[in-house]
Amino acid sequence: MTDQLDDVRRRLAADYRIERELGRGGMALVYLAVDLRHDRPVAIKVIRPEMIPVQGAERFTREIQLAARLTHPRIVAVYASGDAGGLLYYVMPFVDGPTLRERLAQGPIPVREAVGIARDVARALAYAHAHGVVHRDIKPENIMLPSGEAVVTDFGVARALSDPESSRLTTVGLAIGTPTYMSPEQAFGSSDQRADVYSLGCVLFEMLTGAPPFEGANAFATLSRHATEPVPSFQRPGLGPGVVAATMRSLAKEPADRPTALEFEASLRRAIEEPGTLNLASGEAAIGAGVRTIAVLPLVDLSPDHGFGYLCDGIAEELLDSLSRVPSLRVVSRTSAFAIREAGLDVRDKARRLGVQSVLEGSVRIAGDRIRVGVQLNNGADGFQLWSQRFDGSLGDIFAIEDQIARAVVGALQPARTAPLGTMVGPPTASLDAHRHYLLGRQALGRRTGGSSTESVALFGEAARLDPAFALAYVGLAEARILQAVYGNVEPGLAMPAARTAAEQALELSPNLGEALSARASVAALYDWNWVEAERDFVAAVERHPGYATARQWYANHLLVPLGRLADARSELERARLADPLSPSIMASLGLVALFAGATDEAVRLHHSALELEPNFGPAHFFLGQTLLEAGDVPGALEALDRAAGLMGSSEVTAFQALAEGRAGNRDRAATLVAQLGAAADTGYVSPVLTAIGRIGIGEMDQALSALERAADLRATNLAWLKVRPAFDPLRGTPRFRALLDRLRLS
Repeated sequence: MTDQLDDVRRRLAADYRIERELGRGGMALVYLAVDLRHDRPVAIKVIRPEMIPVQGAERFTREIQLAARLTHPRIVAVYASGDAGGLLYYVMPFVDGPTLRERLAQGPIPVREAVGIARDVARALAYAHAHGVVHRDIKPENIMLPSGEAVVTDFGVARALSDPESSRLTTVGLAIGTPTYMSPEQAFGSSDQRADVYSLGCVLFEMLTGAPPFEGANAFATLSRHATEPVPSFQRPGLGPGVVAATMRSLAKEPADRPTALEFEASLRRAIEEPGTLNLASGEAAIGAGVRTIAVLPLVDLSPDHGFGYLCDGIAEELLDSLSRVPSLRVVSRTSAFAIREAGLDVRDKARRLGVQSVLEGSVRIAGDRIRVGVQLNNGADGFQLWSQRFDGSLGDIFAIEDQIARAVVGALQPARTAPLGTMVGPPTASLDAHRHYLLGRQALGRRTGGSSTESVALFGEAARLDPAFALAYVGLAEARILQAVYGNVEPGLAMPAARTAAEQALELSPNLGEALSARASVAALYDWNWVEAERDFVAAVERHPGYATARQWYANHLLVPLGRLADARSELERARLADPLSPSIMASLGLVALFAGATDEAVRLHHSALELEPNFGPAHFFLGQTLLEAGDVPGALEALDRAAGLMGSSEVTAFQALAEGRAGNRDRAATLVAQLGAAADTGYVSPVLTAIGRIGIGEMDQALSALERAADLRATNLAWLKVRPAFDPLRGTPRFRALLDRLRLS
């Protein structure tokens, strides 16, 4: 083994520093290495010589290059591949997490966790299939679980190592598959996209029952059972009939009787929501074995002048952020936790509404330079106190106090923990004044209005001026600038470059900051239309901070929706909702995805759900109006849009009111609204996209196209939804519209 390792080190020394062997299988040896050019950890798979096909390196390189084009959050990317003097290898990111095989070895997998893994893989397969790539070797060893979410590895490898003239078996499997998970047709050298679905069905069957559906004494016996025997029936507590039916359909003998990967994912999504399967907030079964759920509520300001609410919120938010980075904890996001401020709710009610097992509450009292923080951790099931403590110090000790609290909470939730905890809350800045401005900026940004985003820009900017090394201040500045552009308060040419600069300043100071990566990704998507670069940053942001709901929501809204990848968008939003269950914004975003998918009934339900969370949430009324308009309920649409206008008063609402009035046959009223848009544009920035929507309402299609072309010149952020927004349907067949899609790289 040492000689082999030394040989690999010698051959790849120009580009990679091989650290150690990670593992070995029948196909390849896997090494942990450092990519010297980019200074990043990578995994290098070196193909065993006996697995190299008769076609040699040329075929291997061609097929791996095809797989390298796949860019998807559920697919482990291929960075590079090569032939080092007959040694064939390919390079991937180093994924620090177990394989599904290792997870299966730990014991039974809860139903929701198993279905979630299968849905992740199905989404990866659907994306690959849409790009002409079939995996051919889906099995637990090729599914990894970093942060509990599934990603698929080794795309293209089975085909790269196969001989198309042969379906030969080896002692470790097939040249184009592994017998335990292989479809009947694969044994005869024939396979397409439905073979991957069959293999995934076998994997899901094993997760649900503890064993694959067919096993034999040898490879040929296993394949014979796949081809001739019916799938064994199965059942377990908490497993609804929909999951069973979806699994059985994926294991149909005839490929034509199986669903596509996208259909399989959709059937599993519907099935997991049916009564009798599992409750979303039912503890460990809903989120994975061994994971604890907690909410950190805003602390109460008990200071004599009650002037430190921003600091109370800031302490809670920083505790929330630090706890969310503990892999075995799932922490509810700020929006939902801070929404539970109503008087009269006891701990059990709060835990039930947030879907958590534990609730952290507390208070802050400040007098002069002294601060006292009292906190208590309560059991959500019965309201009993699990732990409480009081911390005293000076204001300069605030970060040390937060670190002590975070450590104590982890200790109370995980009394058997043996691994030592490092510092959980480090001082983000040495300047208390900069920290105060930052917290005030966060408070303003949390109001999510055009005016508050402008206020927060000034506050974050002052925080950065007071401490130029304060990375989070630049993150806040980037997010605020992005919202200015998205809300249409500031021209994108002014706001978005400033957002990019701030995000990059944050990353220079802290390269692994997920919040900064998410902000930079949003600029790349909405302003540069560089979807590939944007997705790389979004995926990295989610990997580095899985509990950050905003990154998932922006990933969905700013990239997946514009590209038309609506199933992936829904998935990310559902994960965001797990972290932020009381967010009306995330719920409304789910409604928009349903609208763009043509599911207007579901969209209406989701928008009403958002309004149940916050009756005066203007965007939900606005999106409901758009949905009712596409459903043909014009009076209902106008009523919802009027309500939105009263709450938001934005040009966006005016544009859709014009569209609705036009569809109602009220052309004069629609024309008046379009004129209002023009008048507003004379005094401030109004996105030409809104002008285009209004022009469609009065039947002026050429003028609408001209407005969209002006929007492209300005790089208006709301142009990103050009491909999916139903309002633009009357323009879709025109050459000018197709040219716009090409310009945005959306065709």
